[in-house]
Amino acid sequence: YKSRDLDGALDMYEQSLQCQMRRLCARKDDTESEEFDFLSHLQHVVKKVDRLSNEKEEMDQITFALGNVASTLRNIGLVKQDQSNLEEALEVYGYILTVRKAMPTVDQAAVALTAETIGMLHFKQGNHSGALSAFGEALNVKEMTQGTQTLDYARTLNNLANVHFSSGNLDQAMELYQRALAIKKNQLGEDHDEVANTQNNVAHLLFTLGRDEECLEAYNEVLRMRQNKFGPDHLAVGATLSNIGDLHVKMENPHEAVVAFKDSVRIRKMQQQKNPADIADIARALESLASASGKMG
Repeated sequence: YKSRDLDGALDMYEQSLQCQMRRLCARKDDTESEEFDFLSHLQHVVKKVDRLSNEKEEMDQITFALGNVASTLRNIGLVKQDQSNLEEALEVYGYILTVRKAMPTVDQAAVALTAETIGMLHFKQGNHSGALSAFGEALNVKEMTQGTQTLDYARTLNNLANVHFSSGNLDQAMELYQRALAIKKNQLGEDHDEVANTQNNVAHLLFTLGRDEECLEAYNEVLRMRQNKFGPDHLAVGATLSNIGDLHVKMENPHEAVVAFKDSVRIRKMQQQKNPADIADIARALESLASASGKMG
């Protein structure tokens, strides 16, 4: 895998998975020549767990073995993602979730993490209903095990908000972003970069909602946080200035737009000289500057 031989890695992981499941099942009718059916083997393990539920030592061994199975499946899922086989990766992570829930001692944190990964994959595919379902499951597990004021919980709120935003459920997205933002401020402090990222999401949503004055206030807050965190010449500062410029264009404030775009272009050119960046990004910034300058007359 580290050498990027993905097909070779996948073959080895799948062989390992078959060996682990066959050993775990220890079925008399199971032979190496028989076509491997993961779900069939897993169902056999679940029945075994039910049958031996009072045997602590046996249960501990099964829990350990299923943990190894879940780890191997995760490796397979990572390879599938690297190969851009998102549908197959989703199937694998679904298996992981089933394994996690079948373990005699359920690791709820691992269940939540797997559900979160499934949500991310659905979102990448544009499957909003699948993403909402998976993120919702992760959020419920975290609420039961962590409460509703942890940073981990806030991150899932933010993921749910992203899906609602993309789906056009703007009011729901705003509510979730605001909840996530309040928790992150409490856990990380007012000026943390993760707080700035969620504040930036709020600003983007306000832009879409047409609440321009509130949007400008939000973007200026993001700008302040990023300047304090990274300094005045960081690319994140340049990106925020570009957003502010776009907003001023929308608000028909060409002078303010030009000021913001000029500073954004300056930062992007400076960073491109230090570490060659995306030339197209600078071109877009220059185009925005030229457009705003033209509107000044």
